[in-house]
Amino acid sequence: ADVTTYWMYVYYSSGSVIGSKSCGDVYIVDDNHMENNEVFYGTIQDYAEGGCNVPTSVKSTGLSYNRTAYITIIDDEVVQISPWEGNPSLTVEGNITLNFCIQIINPVILDVSVNCSLEAISGTATRNKDFIQQSSFIMFSPGSTQNSSSCTSVDIRQDSVLEYNEFFILTLSSTNNRVVVTRNGTFQIIEDGDIITIDWSERAYSTAEEETKVIICADILNGSLETYVSVPFIYSQGTASKDKDFTISLWFLTFSSGQSHYNHSTSCVSVLMINDSILEDTESFTLEFTLTNRTRFLSFKTSVNITIYEDPSDVVEFGMIQNKYAAIEGLNNTLTLCAVLKVGNLGKKVMLNLENEAGSMMANYNVKGPIQFEPGSSAIDNSTQCFIVDIINDDIVEDTEVFILKLSVNSSGCSIFGHPPSNAEAEITIFDDLTDEMRIGWSRSSYAVTEGDDSQILICADIANGTLQTSVIVPFINLTGSAIFGSDFTLSSWFLKFTSGQSQYNQSTSCVSMFILNDTILEDTEFLILELTPANRTSYLQLRNDANITVYEDQNDRVEFSLTKNAFVVTEGSENEISVCVLLTAGNLAKPVKLVLQSQSQFLTDYSVEESVTFQPGSSSSLNATQCFVVHIINDEIVENTEQFLLRLNLESRYCTVSGESEMNLTIIEDPADVVILSLQSSSYFIREASGTLSLEMCIVIQKGSLERDVSITMVVTNGTATYGADYTLKLTDVTLTSGQNQSYKNEQCTSVTIYVLNDRILEYNESFSLSLVSAHPAIAGAINKTTVVIMEDPSDYVEMGFVQLLYEVNQDQLSVPLLIDIKMVSGNLQRNVSLTISLVSNVTTSIAFGTSILLLTNTTFTYGETSGAVHHEILNISSISGAEFASLVLQPIPKDRDVIRIANTQAIIKITVHSAFGTSLPGIIGGTSLLFILICAVLLMLATLTIFYKNKKANKPMPISEASPVQKSPSQQSRVITMDGIVVEKLI
Repeated sequence: ADVTTYWMYVYYSSGSVIGSKSCGDVYIVDDNHMENNEVFYGTIQDYAEGGCNVPTSVKSTGLSYNRTAYITIIDDEVVQISPWEGNPSLTVEGNITLNFCIQIINPVILDVSVNCSLEAISGTATRNKDFIQQSSFIMFSPGSTQNSSSCTSVDIRQDSVLEYNEFFILTLSSTNNRVVVTRNGTFQIIEDGDIITIDWSERAYSTAEEETKVIICADILNGSLETYVSVPFIYSQGTASKDKDFTISLWFLTFSSGQSHYNHSTSCVSVLMINDSILEDTESFTLEFTLTNRTRFLSFKTSVNITIYEDPSDVVEFGMIQNKYAAIEGLNNTLTLCAVLKVGNLGKKVMLNLENEAGSMMANYNVKGPIQFEPGSSAIDNSTQCFIVDIINDDIVEDTEVFILKLSVNSSGCSIFGHPPSNAEAEITIFDDLTDEMRIGWSRSSYAVTEGDDSQILICADIANGTLQTSVIVPFINLTGSAIFGSDFTLSSWFLKFTSGQSQYNQSTSCVSMFILNDTILEDTEFLILELTPANRTSYLQLRNDANITVYEDQNDRVEFSLTKNAFVVTEGSENEISVCVLLTAGNLAKPVKLVLQSQSQFLTDYSVEESVTFQPGSSSSLNATQCFVVHIINDEIVENTEQFLLRLNLESRYCTVSGESEMNLTIIEDPADVVILSLQSSSYFIREASGTLSLEMCIVIQKGSLERDVSITMVVTNGTATYGADYTLKLTDVTLTSGQNQSYKNEQCTSVTIYVLNDRILEYNESFSLSLVSAHPAIAGAINKTTVVIMEDPSDYVEMGFVQLLYEVNQDQLSVPLLIDIKMVSGNLQRNVSLTISLVSNVTTSIAFGTSILLLTNTTFTYGETSGAVHHEILNISSISGAEFASLVLQPIPKDRDVIRIANTQAIIKITVHSAFGTSLPGIIGGTSLLFILICAVLLMLATLTIFYKNKKANKPMPISEASPVQKSPSQQSRVITMDGIVVEKLI
């Protein structure tokens, strides 16, 4: 078990001497057991063949030799022991006993007992004060192996000392050097609530930003200090920033040894405020003590909070950028409403809200807010933040809605800029979505009842579209109508009630009862209209229709009327109006009854009737109630016959009848002052004598008045200078003016007058006769009732005139004898006077004149009745002759007779001769040439006459009398031309 060698042979070789050694090996077994040192011995024995003598004890020279050798086997096994992993590491201070164990941690088997010590020694906890250990001895018995354990106990004491958490050390040891202790243990005693406290003198301090500093202090509240202590503190948390809002001179407090709560020990530091002139919230910060090596035994109960109130001179102001917005529900989902920082700068976060004017949000919109202005926002930068307003499409029919959102800020030092509406409010108009449709309406749009027959009806309303999620009271009103609540009807209630869950899908209905009151008084058919009106909780409903209720009158209620007179005779112009009265002959009225006096004539031009009369409620036959129509007689100033009209009384109300006189005859006698003034359209007509048969359109015009009957007009002929049968005959027809003609409409009536003009081929003046209007009707008068017809002379009727002699010779011897100039009517007959002018063309050396005057012209007149062949003589006086010369005489009609006179020989030559020295005349000098000269002149005159005749014949176009005028020539032309009917003939000589 322990030694494997049982025999060991030792050999001594030859030559061994005293002191020689011989050795052998003994094999020791390593058995992994921890055991005590073991001894075994070996005895030297003589081998039987060795011959050695082994004495028991030999002493020689100080050396001792033993026959037996004792050998000790020292055990090389050790045991490793450590505190048990499951030992408690801490406990709360209290009277408890704890077991602490150790264990073998290496693979070994104990064959012997092993003793150890697990001693609790003081750390910060004091032995026998904070804990007690009765014994530290621990033993492992033989047979113990790896993980075997053994324990000791420690009593934890409870004291009332103010201290920190404490600890003691579990020290493991063994006197056995074969025991290896691997580690020691530490145990913590948690203080059970007994603390020593250093705390701030005040829980909180407050100061204004504009103040310079605040002093903060800390006190020893419980316990005493036995040494100098420096207690540091730190900025723990807060909205105030170090070195921006405040500074602190020292970041620790000092307490000296001996200070305690008994002597009210205190330590203080100064906190300096920084005024930054920026609007901020009230700021605060917290200071906390921190533990260090020398202060770990202290326990701190609280921190200190310091509040810095904002300088009241730091303010900011906000306002709305825009104050009016509009959106259409269902089309515009959102609106953006922006606020701007108008005054000041921010050093803090500021929240702004948009609040409804009523103080709560409505169901039509939702404001996403509040909005926040961040620190650093400035009025200089026009810092802006915007609200988002969601427009809620609620699928509910509603009016256009207007609501006011007010900008508000609850942060100190902040306000709304000036508070005018333009800055503090936003007006939002929401136009309703036209597709929304939710309706509660009446089940029926109309009801009909009869007074006296129906006493009660049910009036119901349905949910026509949509669903209710709450109880709804739907009031209604009597919108309009003649039926009166309380007199004609009553209702069980003035509202309908619908409950939550009712909808169009379950045919929800609500009804009220209407009671019909029978009053036995005659009245009209009455009606009323009940209209649903949205109220507080029904404003989202769109009403479908109104309920029209008709109440028919009881047919037993009747009244009767009669005209008081059935005939009237009036004269137009003398009576302007008459009264036609109606009497209530039976019954009583409780309603207005309207009566109409209707004419049976289609056109009312001679009279007008008052539209209607009305018997008011309260009228009674017992009171002889009477109403009168006013009939106005129209003086129309129209010529008409006496007229008769029938007027009939009509009623426009049920259950009313005419029991007596229902018709009235009206006779209107014509106003004798009514006349019609006529005139012929023209006061004169002009016709040519050569026209032959001529039809004239003569029109009669109504100058004043009107006709309401046919009137016959006769035209009468009266001779003037023209004689009927000699100068003319004619055919006349009467003219009829028909009814309806007046001075403004169709005021003209025309007739055709056929005139036969007799052309007598006699030259005469224009002749005339007249036509006059004559009517047997006394109302017909005339303004221009006579017209004159002028027969203008036929241009082809003319007389022909000329000189009888074309050449006159006068010599010096004949100066004392007047020269007779003959003018002859060559053709034609005169029925008028005509005149001609004889002009003398002469040089200045000869003195020639007609008669005794010195004029160089004269007139000759042929009178009425002269006929062809008549000759007129004119005397021409020649007073002196200066020499041989020629003069000419020119014959021409006066201007007014130019159209009726034709000149056959228009020029005559006067040859003047003188005696020569030889006693012969100028022609004698010429000799036989005088006859030739006369023949040439005659031929020239004949040619001129033929030319004039031909041209006159060719251009023989009669001219109107009004157009007949001479052709005017200048004096130079008159001296060298002869003008006849517009034909210019050059002088012959």
